[in-house]
Parts: sequence; structure tokens; C-alpha cells
Amino acid sequence: MRFFAEFFTLAMTAIFLENVVFSRALGASRMLNILKQGKNLLGFGALLTVMTTLASAATYFINGLLKETELKFYYRPFFFVLAITIIYIGIYLGMKQFLPALHTKLGATLTFATFNCALLGSVFLSADQNFNLAKTLGFGFGSGLGFTIATLLVYEGKRRLTLSEVPKSFRGFPITLMYLGMVALAMYGLVGHQLPF
Repeated sequence: MRFFAEFFTLAMTAIFLENVVFSRALGASRMLNILKQGKNLLGFGALLTVMTTLASAATYFINGLLKETELKFYYRPFFFVLAITIIYIGIYLGMKQFLPALHTKLGATLTFATFNCALLGSVFLSADQNFNLAKTLGFGFGSGLGFTIATLLVYEGKRRLTLSEVPKSFRGFPITLMYLGMVALAMYGLVGHQLPF
């Protein structure tokens, strides 16, 4: 019961308070590329959530093994990326072998969902906090889900902005950045920080 409580608490924290896009700006460029290309947002978000959860589990054990190492901060990035790559290869080959229809639809998306700074940043953030396994899995799951919610929120905002009359100099990318900034400030205020002015 305590495992699920810690998992749920850290997942909610990662989704709303420590959102990888709005509070850390991790994966913002990947999110804007997805929105520009109009690809399957929910498919990308589901793959990213699976990858962040699995990568968090793997990096938790790697971080535990490297805890005693004197130069762990130098070795850790290599082993984290190696673990993420092994997980990616396993999922890619598993999808190709057992789920060929899903592989055809989301095979290329898996690469983009795996190798981005949102995933790598979330595993480093959880490793630096020295969470236990439940909290690490919750933070990984919440980071992926938080990225998906942020992407859907920006997609809806962008859709509404195209329907409204925006001055010509602000159309497109500039108004999207302004919208992202306003939502990020709202999230920043939700955490309880005060603005300096």
C-alpha cells in the first residue's frame, strides 16, 4: 500500500508541479516539432510514458550500483544512455516481432519518444533526488504523462490561437512561445514561487 501511495504522490508531482516541459523546459523543442508535424500526439505520449517508466526503473538500479563509485557522476550518463538504448532495442524488436501493425504505425515515433531530453532529464532528476523504487517509477510515469498533458494543452491553445485574430507579427511561432511562457508562469505560481516584482 505504501508503494502505491509513494508512486501516486510522485506521479502527481511530476505531472503538475514538476512538469518537464513547463517547469524545466525539457522536451519543449520536441513538443513543438510534434505539433508542427501534426503526428499522433497520444501515441507519442504513450510511448514516452512507457519509456520514461522503464528507463526510470533501469536507471534506479544502475544508480544504486554506482553509488559506491568515486567517479559516479562521470560514469552515470554513459550507463544511463546505454540502459535506455537497450530498452529501446528490446521494445522496438518486440513490437516488430509480436505487434507488426503497431510497429508499422508507431515504429518511427518510438525513436523520437526514446531519444529526447525529456526522458533523459527525468531519469537524471530522479537519480539526483535519490528516490526509492516506488518514487522513481512514479516520477518516471508522471514525467511521461506530464509531457503528454503539456503537449495536448499546447495543441489546444495553438488551435484556439489560429482561430482568433492574432496580429500578423505574432502569428505562428511567436504567439506559441508567448502561450508557453504564460502557461509556464502559471505552473510556476502553482508550485508556490513568487515572482521577483
